[in-house]
Amino acid sequence: MQFIFDPITVINLLFCIGIVIISVWWQRRAGSFTPLYIGLAFGLFGISHTAVLLDLKAPLEIPLIFVRGAAYVLVFVGLFFIAREVLTRQKAEGELRESERKYRDILDNIQNVFYRTDGEGRLVMASPSWARLLGYASLEECYGRNIATDFYQFPEDRKRFRERVYKTGSISDYEVELKKKDGSSVFVSTSSHLYYSDNGAVAGIEGIFRDISDKKLAERNLILANEDLRFANEQLRTAEESLRKNLQDLARSQAALEQARKKLNVLNTVAFQDIRNATFTLTGYGELEKEKATDKRLIMFFEKQEGILRTISDSLKFAEYFQSLGLTPPVWQAVQNTFLIGISHLDLSQYSRSLDVRGLEVYADPLLENVFFTLAENVVLHGETATAISLSCRTVQGGIVIIFEDNGVGISYPKKEKIFERRFEKKRGIGLFLAREILEITGITIRETGEPGKGARFEIFVPEGVYRFTGDRTP
Repeated sequence: MQFIFDPITVINLLFCIGIVIISVWWQRRAGSFTPLYIGLAFGLFGISHTAVLLDLKAPLEIPLIFVRGAAYVLVFVGLFFIAREVLTRQKAEGELRESERKYRDILDNIQNVFYRTDGEGRLVMASPSWARLLGYASLEECYGRNIATDFYQFPEDRKRFRERVYKTGSISDYEVELKKKDGSSVFVSTSSHLYYSDNGAVAGIEGIFRDISDKKLAERNLILANEDLRFANEQLRTAEESLRKNLQDLARSQAALEQARKKLNVLNTVAFQDIRNATFTLTGYGELEKEKATDKRLIMFFEKQEGILRTISDSLKFAEYFQSLGLTPPVWQAVQNTFLIGISHLDLSQYSRSLDVRGLEVYADPLLENVFFTLAENVVLHGETATAISLSCRTVQGGIVIIFEDNGVGISYPKKEKIFERRFEKKRGIGLFLAREILEITGITIRETGEPGKGARFEIFVPEGVYRFTGDRTP
């Protein structure tokens, strides 16, 4: 290895170094990682030029080809992202111009008067209705003029108004008497407030004027309006009495409904027990008959009968769980303890376990442990090659995601949503259907995101306000 001085190559190397430095500066200034693609590409070009200067081109010819190829790919990627950012910026600028145009249209067509004064009380902005209200030909005649002396009939009114706005920050329905160009008066009601500059200092006052010249005429009709108001109050009292009676009737109806619900629960419980006992008895007799049967066809019928009885039993279990949903108020539950209780009903001795949810609590239905039981049971029933399960969590925008996954065969893409349906492949999805229903009581959602062939992965999204961390654990 020896150094070969080639001015062109040295210049190219210095150029690449300069581009890398500029890209890093660009990235820090713009806050976008796009420039780093260009910087990395020219960094690879710089490596290629360095190899030429060190006379390593021949022994490293094949690697250098890949290095240059990668550099060209990064240049293409960088240019693509730069072009996309430019187009995005152009679109945003277009939308901003359209928004400004709409704002200007609203300001031009507003019926009430919008105005803005600076800290010295000079008019700096107004809607065209300002000029129409005060009898001016255009706004240009009004801009820059002192609002107290040129537009208030009595300047001391402006002084009191200004003191009140600066003291409270805003004012609503404040009546003032303005002066038109010809000196006549116009009565207006204003709702105004302070506005601030970019550095947080008070920049002036802005607000809305509403012409209330017709108010005087309205006041003449006040006596008649008061009479109507008294009549309306009588009607209101009658309506309140009727509403009170309706609320009492509603309360009695709710009590009757609660009583009916309790009776229905008792009836369902008795019916479930009777059917379950009958099913158990039929299963026992079926086993006895099957043991004595010798005809293969008859044995096949017994097996089908057993399948139907199992289906009835599963449906009873499903109905019992579904009936219990939402009856007990949600509570805060430690995820790790609830998970361990849920899977304690299964034999998972052949699976290794990894838990990383210490300190995490969620606000959910007390049946939450059944959700974890269902997820673990699916591993036992359908994981096939699974040898490990894990439960972890990570914070995301708007909440936290609890992740349950295994390393089994996974779930194919067409079935990722179907497994949550009420009936799917001989009720294989009954458990997951109930799991989703249990979680949705407090706004929690679940979905399957695993890669087929690499294991199942269930993501449980818990929104903000429905989870918390206790002890030393932090998000």
